[in-house]
Amino acid sequence: MMRVKGLGVFCQYFKERYPEDFSKIIAKIPDYTIHHNDTQNVIRELNIESELGENKELLIKMIASYLNFINYGNYKNLGTEFEILIYDYVRGFLFPGSIFLKAVASVFGRNKGIKIYQDYIDYVTTTFCQYSKKENVNEFLFNEGKIDPVFVGSFDAIQFETDDGRVGVKILKCKWAKVLSELNDPEFAYTLACHYDFCACKCSNPNFELTRTQVLTQEKEYCDFVWHDRRINSKLEHLDKEFWNDIEMHESLKPSPEKIELTPEQKEFHRHCMDTYNSGNMKTAFELALLSYEQDKNNLFYKYMYAVLCGDYSFDKKLETHEQQELLAIAKKLLKEVFEDKEMSRYSDNLVSSIKNEYYFFNQLFEDQYNLGKERVANGQGHGTYSMCVGAAELAKKRIDEKNISEAQSWAKKSLDAFLEFEKISPTWYNINIFAATALIILGRDQDAILTYKDLYRKQGSPINEKEMKDFAEEMAILVEKRDSIALD
Repeated sequence: MMRVKGLGVFCQYFKERYPEDFSKIIAKIPDYTIHHNDTQNVIRELNIESELGENKELLIKMIASYLNFINYGNYKNLGTEFEILIYDYVRGFLFPGSIFLKAVASVFGRNKGIKIYQDYIDYVTTTFCQYSKKENVNEFLFNEGKIDPVFVGSFDAIQFETDDGRVGVKILKCKWAKVLSELNDPEFAYTLACHYDFCACKCSNPNFELTRTQVLTQEKEYCDFVWHDRRINSKLEHLDKEFWNDIEMHESLKPSPEKIELTPEQKEFHRHCMDTYNSGNMKTAFELALLSYEQDKNNLFYKYMYAVLCGDYSFDKKLETHEQQELLAIAKKLLKEVFEDKEMSRYSDNLVSSIKNEYYFFNQLFEDQYNLGKERVANGQGHGTYSMCVGAAELAKKRIDEKNISEAQSWAKKSLDAFLEFEKISPTWYNINIFAATALIILGRDQDAILTYKDLYRKQGSPINEKEMKDFAEEMAILVEKRDSIALD
């Protein structure tokens, strides 16, 4: 709630510098706040009513707006402490300022109001913000492990360093700019997110200067940041247009297409979603993935997670046939987009392998899936046995349909061997049991198949679902019939 508590600093600043207009500004603020039904409940839960101070009514309106900005309705059942998606966090971080900016602009007029509010931002930046001191300008670059978590994953950027005391970033995509596009006002967006960069640079080291000619918030093609160290080069020459256009091919510089690391929020989301999935709550896991995807459809990671959950949820027999088909179609479409995205390879090897695994499975490229797992195992990544188990089980089924019992059993044995190895690494991951049970049926071990399938409920920590067991028995009976008919032939 620190963003809304900025009201006190705002009031003090404008009351001291614009005493004649102060009451007009304060009177305008409610015009731009947003009502939220949960506001009083949140204030009670957080026990902050006694902290609201002299501007209590106005601050309550700001809190209500903040709850709207972070999409609080999606989190209100999670208690008083919870993590929110980065997209919602950025909205909550930036949009309260838009209320103040609109109020100032309505009193002083647009152009003058923007300038006055930018002066206010400079004051807050230099007076209250705690920036870590930097000795070298290259510390402005997005170095792994040295970047504020709120910035991780927010930018698609090319970085460079010259030999004359300059470093820079060409930002091609910016989550902050995307959030602020909701304002439909490039000048406001720039004021709220980009203006402070110049002061922040000086706060880090008085020897540093920032030059920049354009930003994404003002609907330009990219942002062109250059930080200068006056001690090395005092000319403050900004790099020319040709440089920015050719930066990807500039051999004397060092663009850094580093691995894209998942943010702490994304890691926690993945853990929570997978734990929910593995407990047997497929529908809930699907809904979690859908929520994340809808809030940031351009994020490759959330698109991948949603695609996977669409695909897996499509097997739920409680859904109507047309619902299953729609989900499967979405899964295949989005997985294709993720698989073909040029940024996909920049993620961790484990995530890239997972993306390939799902793409191969839902496109029935089971031999590719098996070989993917085999390659991972050869590289010391034991979890590749999952891809081997699934791919081999599906290939075994295909060979049964082709009436090739010897190859079917060969693939089934490979699937079962991979399953046994995978269980040594992840003994509680349940859905692999389904494929192991299929392999056991093809190998003629029908009772073991039933026990293996039933064991998935132990892994889920849930009671045996007799309806699911019946459905499994019916599907396996069809497979048994195919298997035995080949033997009779």
